[in-house]
Amino acid sequence: MFTPDLPKPQIFGNYLLKGFNDIMLPQAVSFKPQTFGAWAALIVILASVALVVWWQVHRWNINAYRRAAVKNLSASSADDAIALVPSQLRQVANQAYPDLAIGGLTGEEWFDFLNLSAESVLFTADIQQHLEAVTYQSPDVWENNNKLNLSSVEAAVQWIEKHMPQKRVSL
Repeated sequence: MFTPDLPKPQIFGNYLLKGFNDIMLPQAVSFKPQTFGAWAALIVILASVALVVWWQVHRWNINAYRRAAVKNLSASSADDAIALVPSQLRQVANQAYPDLAIGGLTGEEWFDFLNLSAESVLFTADIQQHLEAVTYQSPDVWENNNKLNLSSVEAAVQWIEKHMPQKRVSL
């Protein structure tokens, strides 16, 4: 094959565009605020973000006892979890309401307190009787009732996760 050595033209491309200059691009837009109002808006936005982050971390730390109690109940088998429910409810209640004298509450008073501090009635009469049996009777009496065991653990986990703050609860 023969390829002749032809001289390359001085203008490469379209010959009709001879003499045109390249497009001049504008300078890049600076992200640095230029005015006082822009600086003030930036400061307000950053302060708001910092406040929201602080509040979320604060709530996370305050609710650590809830996560620990739910983790204890969830990590246990179904038979072991029901045995932990009464003590976990006491521990969480004492942590959540340190200014209330709940240590002496037993029986119906204890479950009335739990229901009043919840968003809804979680501890029905059947669950109350079952948890009292778990607390005071031998495992032979309560360990074979899987339906009540499961509903008692579910009610306890719901109460632990959603009980009201101390400001809205009184004895």
